[in-house]
Amino acid sequence: MIRRATARDPLRVAVLVSGAGTNLQALIDAFGGDTSPVRLVGVASTRPAVRALERAEQAGIPRAVFARTSTAEGRDARLSA
Repeated sequence: MIRRATARDPLRVAVLVSGAGTNLQALIDAFGGDTSPVRLVGVASTRPAVRALERAEQAGIPRAVFARTSTAEGRDARLSA
């Protein structure tokens, strides 16, 4: 069964980024308010100096940078923390 996301029970979304973050910014603009049914809960990248991480910081979204050699299990554990 698919549940309907609401502002009181939002869909929690983490975003993987690799560059300037224009798509991330569109998500922030669309879902950044408290009344949104979507909550952006994290942004992750394997590239530490990308503009997208700055956009996430400015929006108050937690960020993480992973080494390309990280295992999928370790990366997934950090994303879900």
